Amino acid sequence: MNLGTNAIHSFNGNPGSIEIQLTGELSEEEKSDSRIGLAGRNAIRLSVKDNGCGMDASIMERIFDPFYTTKELGEGTGLGLSVVHGIVEGHDGRIIVESQPGQGSLFNIYLPVFSGQSTKDIIVDKNTPRGTEHILMVDDEQIILDSGKKLLESLGYKVTTVNNPEEAIELFKKHHKEFDLLLSDQAMPKMSGSQLVENILAIDPEFPVIIMTGYSRQLEELKKQGSKIKMFIKKPMELATIGESIRKVLDQ
Repeated sequence: MNLGTNAIHSFNGNPGSIEIQLTGELSEEEKSDSRIGLAGRNAIRLSVKDNGCGMDASIMERIFDPFYTTKELGEGTGLGLSVVHGIVEGHDGRIIVESQPGQGSLFNIYLPVFSGQSTKDIIVDKNTPRGTEHILMVDDEQIILDSGKKLLESLGYKVTTVNNPEEAIELFKKHHKEFDLLLSDQAMPKMSGSQLVENILAIDPEFPVIIMTGYSRQLEELKKQGSKIKMFIKKPMELATIGESIRKVLDQ
């Protein structure tokens, strides 16, 4: 959806076309391309091609950065392609982008083929740390809140979810003694996770917090910042990782 929206914006109001193709038959060149890193694994390629305005090299270097946008103020958040990047990397995939000014853009997404057995149930390893504390979870995407709540509740935690950082601050002001941990996304449009943490710690300086991000470069930048944030987790959340991280922060 975000790639399609991005392509539409590239037309700048002019007529244009978008081609979408899905294939499991990759070329030998693709199979050996180190940028894709398939290393003999089976994969599919999802291609989204447009004939819009295209991009130069300086723009292509930053298109996956959160909040980076070439649109006019109020026309975009700059989150669309960073979300795409997070989804693809979260599934151990890769994105290769080809574009030139005036010649459109081609996004090739490579995803490894799943060969296991699917299940609708959350299976909790008996060795995964559990708890009963109350977690305040903040993310602007409701689907992540819903799945995160289910994951955390499977470990025994009580979970309150909020999809707006400002609402989370107001809730914390009134009921902060009822919560034991803040688990927040970093890339949110109205207020970043680190800004939310500043507001939370202004109310309770010792309150434990964990920041989540789906963007690798952003994770490294966050780690270089102050020590007030107890832990950083890369999205998408894995049950064992989130369980161990929460227990480590709370037990400190």
